[in-house]
Amino acid sequence: QLLDMKVTDVKRVAIIHPDGSRVTIEKVASTDSSFRLANLPAGQQATSDYEVNEIARTISALTLEDVVKSNDALFAKGKVRTAAFTSFDGLRVTLEIVEKDGDNWLRVNADTVSDGAANIMEEVTKRADDIRTKHSGWAYRVPAYELAPFKKRNADLLKKPEKPSGP
Repeated sequence: QLLDMKVTDVKRVAIIHPDGSRVTIEKVASTDSSFRLANLPAGQQATSDYEVNEIARTISALTLEDVVKSNDALFAKGKVRTAAFTSFDGLRVTLEIVEKDGDNWLRVNADTVSDGAANIMEEVTKRADDIRTKHSGWAYRVPAYELAPFKKRNADLLKKPEKPSGP
């Protein structure tokens, strides 16, 4: 297991594709059972709770196939997809994901988003520091199927309009 972040702790996931398009899912409260697609167009519905929730579940299920020293050439600008997981206590874990020669690579970073009490933020800052220290300088090869949810776009998560029946 690459990261120790529980899906129940995740408040928001923001994916930014290499072309700049975004997908954001979120929960209002930690007790919510499902994430919702943010900025849902009026009159539209998400395909299913399962598909939306699958994006967030991925953080707790990443497994490694290989580890190499990270380099900026592998993660070239314009080729990287990012997935930022923000927890209810202000921890943000960002995955930079790139596909090269049929392999899927990612690197991990962490920081904090301050909206909590100072005593909690001290603990969260330490967790972010620990994650950065552990993962700094490394790139991880991860199975393609585990990263598939991060390739989804808003259109993939919206129900298709029903075609009228009849002649």
